[in-house]
Amino acid sequence: LVDPVVGGLSYDGYFLDVPESIGIGADADEEFLKTCESWVI
Repeated sequence: LVDPVVGGLSYDGYFLDVPESIGIGADADEEFLKTCESWVI
């Protein structure tokens, strides 16, 4: 199982760590996307 998400929300014990970037701060892993044939969102 591969997690294609880079960054974003994370848990630190019982606390939710929210990055200061726009939105939730998550992005797709470019290397993972290269292995995908096609995606529709």
